Amino acid sequence: LSLTPCKTFRMMKFAAFAMLVAMIGLTEAKMQNVTVKGSLWCNKIRYSNQLVELWERDTLEPDDLLSFTHTDFMGDFTIKGGEDEILELTTSPSTSS
Repeated sequence: LSLTPCKTFRMMKFAAFAMLVAMIGLTEAKMQNVTVKGSLWCNKIRYSNQLVELWERDTLEPDDLLSFTHTDFMGDFTIKGGEDEILELTTSPSTSS
């Protein structure tokens, strides 16, 4: 594969532009936090000591686990998490038994 000087120059310009866009994205990211309070119930029964996970949903990247906790003896929980993001943080709490 041989590239002409013109094609090489265009590729270098594109690479420089891509690096500039990435650097702007990194400087524009800001810390975003979320707190979720809740209770875990099923058929009027409170579930204690259950794992609760807080996930951030990403469109182009793998989802991120922001935090996890366990429900207390009454099935209540408070979970907090945060992440540096350019766009608005999209989260979803989940439980597993």
